[in-house]
Amino acid sequence: MSSVQLTIVASGKPTGNLQTYTFTRVQEYGSKEVESDETLQFTQTELLHNGRSLVFKGTLSSGRKKQLNVVCKMIRDTETDNRAKYLVREATAYSKNLEELQGICVPKFYGLYVGDIYEEPASCIILEDCGVPLKEQFTEYSLELRIKFVQALMAIHKRGVWHRDLWPSNVVVDSLTDPTRVNIIDFDVARTNHQCPFEAMKIRLFALPAEIRCLEIYQAILGLKLITAPFVKYFGTTVWMSTFVGAEGLVQKGPQSIGYTHEQLLQIANNVLSDYFDQYGENADYVLGKKEWIIEPVA
Repeated sequence: MSSVQLTIVASGKPTGNLQTYTFTRVQEYGSKEVESDETLQFTQTELLHNGRSLVFKGTLSSGRKKQLNVVCKMIRDTETDNRAKYLVREATAYSKNLEELQGICVPKFYGLYVGDIYEEPASCIILEDCGVPLKEQFTEYSLELRIKFVQALMAIHKRGVWHRDLWPSNVVVDSLTDPTRVNIIDFDVARTNHQCPFEAMKIRLFALPAEIRCLEIYQAILGLKLITAPFVKYFGTTVWMSTFVGAEGLVQKGPQSIGYTHEQLLQIANNVLSDYFDQYGENADYVLGKKEWIIEPVA
């Protein structure tokens, strides 16, 4: 059977001179994006991360296809630490569970490869370069981006993957200001046999905690501030947002309060609604406009 050969041209240490490494694709973790007998080159590399793994961005090319902007995630094994198992786990997630989500909310996967660097075994995966990772906390980004992220998270859970490492840096978007595609990356500690208890896979604006039975999805939407209280407290009484419109409506719907003029009650009601808007931000626009949303998986 023919095998895919991958040549990596990267800056070597400590001289900084270009070094060439040859890797072979592991057949079990192939990719529909790459022919079974191709010879690939990964060049024009730029180091993005240096930790447990090395992450480069660069260009993937072959004699059959145009150049692709990709990311290479590489791990070197040692005699005392089988770190390659993390890449195998990630390759399993991409090639098995998430295959139909590639190019939608996870990167396209171009294969798992094995080789040697400095006479030590090494492994790498090649992924589509999807854009830029988030730099700030999730709540610093638009409501649209946060909803797209939850839709992506629900989609991977629907395919049996529990990510277990949801940091902003593991979310990559094509645009920070006007994202059309939000991607979740870095599945090296993920579980790929997850039977998500949140079978409904629908999140309402006013969802109750008991409705969202999956811990990871529940923690995500809490951190993203996507669940909004459907009521306000007015003179100690719970007043449901669906029962009134504006400050005047709140005054009329709320309890009768002796000793206040109508103008004072309006001011208090305006303050209550202003605090509500400050707490829930863009979500409050939906509430005050009597709108509802249903968040469902992106695919």
